[in-house]
Amino acid sequence: MSATDSGNLSPPDPKRRRTRKPAKHTVQTKDDFTEPYNMDMESGKKRLEEINAKFTAARDRLLADYEAEQRELSDTLLKALEKQMSIHRANTDRHSIHVLAEAAQDRLEAEERIQAHVDGAQARFERLETLLRVVVQGRIEEAEAALLEAGGLVKRE
Repeated sequence: MSATDSGNLSPPDPKRRRTRKPAKHTVQTKDDFTEPYNMDMESGKKRLEEINAKFTAARDRLLADYEAEQRELSDTLLKALEKQMSIHRANTDRHSIHVLAEAAQDRLEAEERIQAHVDGAQARFERLETLLRVVVQGRIEEAEAALLEAGGLVKRE
């Protein structure tokens, strides 16, 4: 596929490619893990053991750091959860106290209404009793008068 096939109107300039400067980074040709390939078997084993020891030490450090970070996060989360639970318990206690106070107030009001009703019924009963005594007393007097009158009639006869 040429440059004109891909939609470019002119082909790439060959001179421009030659004038492009290389990147300014340097490539490390030797690192901790490589040695020249012409080492003997004994030095290769020794180098491999060194690399394994470095790797194991680095891995152990990373695991220890990771575990410490996880413990710290767990402790932080646990403290946050405990704080949230204590707030929830406090709110629940406040709510329970509020509900109990409302229930006590409702009971007190109901007892007052019942007492007022009982007092009213007692007063009505006392009035009826007084009225009944008056009526009964009046009837007794009327009956006595009637008896006297009847007795008087009886005596006259």
